[in-house]
Amino acid sequence: MSATANTTYTTFTGWVDPPTDVRPSLTESLTCSVAVIGGGLAGMATVLRLAEHGVDAVLLESEFCGYGAG
Repeated sequence: MSATANTTYTTFTGWVDPPTDVRPSLTESLTCSVAVIGGGLAGMATVLRLAEHGVDAVLLESEFCGYGAG
């Protein structure tokens, strides 16, 4: 039995299948000190580092984090 025997692939061509628990779109105004646009590798690392330093940061992504990440 191979290690990928239980893996289900979809037509999505990214590294991983889309998550099944994607949050709904932002529908209200939001206030923060820093808005990071894009949930790729750089965006996720940036917002994590800002949060570690106590900065009120928000990550905005149009699809899901990691979608199309290089």
